[in-house]
Amino acid sequence: RTYFEHFFSRDNKICAMILEELNGQCLRTTVQKNGGPLDEHTVLRVAIDCLEGLKAVHAAGLVHRDVKPSNIVSHSTSEGSRVWKLIDFGVALASSLKIEEGKTMSTLLRTGSLSAVGTPHFMSPEQHSANVELTACSDLWSLGVTMFFALTAQLPFADGEKYEPQVHAAIVGPAEAPSVHEIVKLSAVSDRQVERI
Repeated sequence: RTYFEHFFSRDNKICAMILEELNGQCLRTTVQKNGGPLDEHTVLRVAIDCLEGLKAVHAAGLVHRDVKPSNIVSHSTSEGSRVWKLIDFGVALASSLKIEEGKTMSTLLRTGSLSAVGTPHFMSPEQHSANVELTACSDLWSLGVTMFFALTAQLPFADGEKYEPQVHAAIVGPAEAPSVHEIVKLSAVSDRQVERI
């Protein structure tokens, strides 16, 4: 089944999208109703389906820019299988968007013609900066954060004003060397795991 969604463009022309009607719930709701993290098999299925979707999106020269749990919806097919689909392309952009000669998407972002959009806790570092041209890598970062949420029912970075500095530090900050105590402790755990195997 399909349904129509129509809207008016800036020049008052009617535009329409034909959308598939999905019968499931979003990933965020699935985690909430589960009362916590999803099992590894389910998360792997979600990741595979989303990666297949993003492969097609990126092959078309687009960047989704808003990959997150509430934009991933399950759907039960007539054959009885369950698939996960990426929805809401409302803020998607061409990865090599050219509006005028010599102006790429990154230029438009810097001059304010376009603004950095997305859901902050799932946005990649470059998406936060709003001064670089986004690529498929940005969507993959967002999908990685989404899978972390599905596996843990938590976000990898804290809420509030500390969020952006934490992301920046995780990417470009100096790595902290573990203490001798931590190394010994990890080695002991590894030895016990090897013994069990």
